[in-house]
Amino acid sequence: VILEFLADLYPDSGLLPKDPVLCAKVCFFVNATTKHIEEPCHAFVQGCESYDNALKGIEFIQGLLEEGRDFAVEDHNTIADACISPHLARLKIVPETDLGRAHVRSFSRESKGPKYAKFMKYVQRILERPSLKQTHDEVCTHKCERLTTHSSLRLGVCDYIPAGSLLVASRQ
Repeated sequence: VILEFLADLYPDSGLLPKDPVLCAKVCFFVNATTKHIEEPCHAFVQGCESYDNALKGIEFIQGLLEEGRDFAVEDHNTIADACISPHLARLKIVPETDLGRAHVRSFSRESKGPKYAKFMKYVQRILERPSLKQTHDEVCTHKCERLTTHSSLRLGVCDYIPAGSLLVASRQ
């Protein structure tokens, strides 16, 4: 909602295409990110599910990416790319830091295989964006992820509110 608000405030920014078909593609990509990346990856990192659904989500998003295009929908950054960026940044940190309650090393190895090459190239391009590098604090994300997976906290998919990306933790 905030991304759409910013696109409305700055209509010439290109964050949301003026062409209705491309605009619909951006909205579809944003919704697909929530359903196929955010939710299954969170469940996987929390140890509530295997990484199979996360890989299916990656495959689905990969199918939306056009060959030879650097961004999700247009030839420049849109809210589709901005929406998926924090999830890609977290997916990068999880296997590097062995966070979560899941088999992250197996997920990392499999997701970097040839089957997901187009998606991984997209991830790399997004992670290299100066705006993401300037605003994404890996140390802070690492600390937050450690807090949410700490053994004294009981977290599950039911405690997760995807629309607001909030985690609600309760003591065991």
